[in-house]
Amino acid sequence: MNVRSSRLRSLLCTASLLTASIVLGSPAALSSPSQTSPGSGGTQFGHQDTAPRRITAAQRATADNPVPSRTYSSPFLLVDPDNPRVIVASAVEMRSKVCYLMRSTDAGVHWTTLPSLPALASYPYCFTANGGNTESPMAWGRNHTLYYGLLGYGEQDGGASRSANMSVLLARSTDLGNSWSTTLVENARGKSGADVENNEPLASIAVDSHRGGQDTVYVSWRQNIPNVKNAVPKSMVATSTDGGRTFSAPVNVSQFTQATFQDATGATFHVPFNTPHLAVNQKNGALYAVFEVRTFGFGAQNPPPQPLYLATSTNRGKTFTVKQLSRISPDLGAPVAQWSPAGSSQGTLLVVFQDKFGQTQGSADIYVQRSTDGGKTWSPEVRLNDDDPANQTYHFMPNMSVAPNGRVDVAWYDFRNAKSFAQDVYYT
Repeated sequence: MNVRSSRLRSLLCTASLLTASIVLGSPAALSSPSQTSPGSGGTQFGHQDTAPRRITAAQRATADNPVPSRTYSSPFLLVDPDNPRVIVASAVEMRSKVCYLMRSTDAGVHWTTLPSLPALASYPYCFTANGGNTESPMAWGRNHTLYYGLLGYGEQDGGASRSANMSVLLARSTDLGNSWSTTLVENARGKSGADVENNEPLASIAVDSHRGGQDTVYVSWRQNIPNVKNAVPKSMVATSTDGGRTFSAPVNVSQFTQATFQDATGATFHVPFNTPHLAVNQKNGALYAVFEVRTFGFGAQNPPPQPLYLATSTNRGKTFTVKQLSRISPDLGAPVAQWSPAGSSQGTLLVVFQDKFGQTQGSADIYVQRSTDGGKTWSPEVRLNDDDPANQTYHFMPNMSVAPNGRVDVAWYDFRNAKSFAQDVYYT
């Protein structure tokens, strides 16, 4: 995930408001008979052309903040799995650099910003404009436990700077955000010189809530070493086996394989992976991480196309096996993974991403692939945006959720109606 995509993926979470409404019982109406998408291997999709049968009006979640200069990031949303009228949203007030939790108990009609903050008082800030990082991912565990991932720093760490020490925190709440217990996942405070750690962006949280007596919680981020010239960033995953109370030392997923390529000048580059996005198989406990290769920032001239990768761990994030997921493409990126219990004895692992697949400069489409055997084999890519490829429209930054009944919701930014740099959010 690069600087731009970090910002845009967070903004895309706005589209989750639509997904939340669908989760609450408003299925989208299909305006034409189901049709097979080319190259989909028989997967059936219906063309969605009209408005859904019923969807709530947009509501202002920050109505209880009257400050004119308020500047909120787009929210990351979760619906309570046991009560669909309860929705929680994490967001950053960028002016104050503070992370909040907002909550609705009436299916999104009214919202309250809760006074209890997930950050530690000694690490009060979670937003840095330099990285464009407005992400604050959340996940549910067992017994209504809510996990909230956030960056953490103070002015003594160097402030909101790319060359500052940026720590990683995990907050947990058992009362829907009324109170929090927060753990330092990666503590960068006090490091200097070549040891300074800028741990951002914080990509995702995944929770295994079906094995053992407590949740196993995974957190992923990219670790940057800003004061070392040409330092290779690391793709980090940290694991907690006691419900987020303590974490083992993070593991650099890049150490288990490395991408090598030659650029247009013939120079050889060894490059790492970008920030991993996580999903957990709740049937067997396998941890999945998807990521693209990071080719930018190494001085390469016209680097060749790189594939998407999948890393799998069967020992709670201690070691990973890594394999290529998709065919090579010139503009592959922004992958998001989700797992569903439906589809097979191992469930279904889904990955959505943007890609060109041979299209011309300036165009990219949204694709999804799925695996029903734990990532060993994959379906052909299915193109989700339904506009004419000849228009060379750019679609980017997809996000995805999977409902308990196996329904998959995907939303993305779409330029098909743009006259300038304005874009819409499309959903299927």
